[in-house]
Amino acid sequence: MYFTSYLKYAGVFVLLILLQVTFIGFFLSIPNYNITPDIVILFVIYLGYTRGHIPGMISGFLSGIVLDFLSGSFIGLTALSYCISGFTAGYFNRQLSEGSNRKNSFLIVIFICTLIAYTIFYIIYFQEPVLVILIYLLNIH
Repeated sequence: MYFTSYLKYAGVFVLLILLQVTFIGFFLSIPNYNITPDIVILFVIYLGYTRGHIPGMISGFLSGIVLDFLSGSFIGLTALSYCISGFTAGYFNRQLSEGSNRKNSFLIVIFICTLIAYTIFYIIYFQEPVLVILIYLLNIH
């Protein structure tokens, strides 16, 4: 039973990664600013939120390492940020009870986990302290 559910999740991840790399990167991006939606991290957060810490971390690491190999830049950076994001989403799994608040709080969890993931990504990628980045962002006119 567990094997078939893992195969189902693996199939969804393969489909989402293919969509992320091919279709979304070319047709749904904002070309002047190089902005694309990241559907893979949304599924990592969903899996961590519904299944817990360990499935969130494993799915984040595996999907991140595949995206790292496909992008050709720092190997392991996306895997690290997705892994921490899946772990953080898994933390909220036990904190929230079933009910109507769970659906509303999922958007907040998505925001928090995505903010954590991309903050880690950009700090390591640009190798700048957070304070320097905040000062730069606040001084833009």
